[in-house]
Amino acid sequence: KKKKKKKKKKKKILKDSIRLLLSHQKGNRFINKNPLNGFRIGYLYKMFPDAKFIHISRDPCKTTQSQRLMQQSFERACYFDEREFRKANMAPKIPKDAHLSKKHWSYLFHGQDMNRFGNQCWFPRLWPRTSPEHQKINEYLKENKQWCANAVGVVQHERVAWEAYQRNNITENKQLLTLWLDDLFEDAFVTMKKVFNFLELKANDEELMEWLAREDFQQGKVSDARKSVTDLKHKQLSFENETEEVVDILKPLIKAHQSRPSVHDKWNDSKSKIKDNKNQKSPIGNGISD
Repeated sequence: KKKKKKKKKKKKILKDSIRLLLSHQKGNRFINKNPLNGFRIGYLYKMFPDAKFIHISRDPCKTTQSQRLMQQSFERACYFDEREFRKANMAPKIPKDAHLSKKHWSYLFHGQDMNRFGNQCWFPRLWPRTSPEHQKINEYLKENKQWCANAVGVVQHERVAWEAYQRNNITENKQLLTLWLDDLFEDAFVTMKKVFNFLELKANDEELMEWLAREDFQQGKVSDARKSVTDLKHKQLSFENETEEVVDILKPLIKAHQSRPSVHDKWNDSKSKIKDNKNQKSPIGNGISD
């Protein structure tokens, strides 16, 4: 009974907070962008049965690299003193003796790296305890294979989200819109038009073009400068001595990314609605156990 009361109280607080925000902004629609919502889809759908979900994926190798870089940023940042943090954050490399310093948070963990203390990946986020990924993440952390641990977490995130869509009968083009970040680079205008149509938001072509131009997508296309930076980062992708293992872990996601349809094909497909999602399968199969 106490748990039920707590859950009801949490739901009320969340809904009341959203109402207050909408009232303050004089809006009638609440949009929340949070990658961790991928682990809360069932909960959110139960609370908001009329909710719409936009699932955005990207090159899994880049996602893994982003997670690891964020983790390293936290390692730099975990100093008690703001000046020490800034000094470490500007350094080319993380100070080797950081974890031994009494000025660093890891001092509280007996001088151990926080991700290895208790074999939990605390930063950049605490991965949920789902099988089989949770066990694999812990195994890699024990071996100090940070890249591999993050790669498993990336696969886990995608698998859990897709299973939630299937379990709750959340169907494509009705309550779910799946996109790749690459869709914006292929044709930002078509991609955003599809998003606006899906969310039933009104905007004419001129307004969309104006908004895209402010985001450095002139004439609805990605700029050469942004594209060259992205291409360079892709060429520089490296997982150090864990590369082969990381690529193997990400194999189902890499396959899904490489076989993604053109945004123009998806635009045409969206006109034919899906009646149910019995045949709507996760693009990554069963994750690392596939």
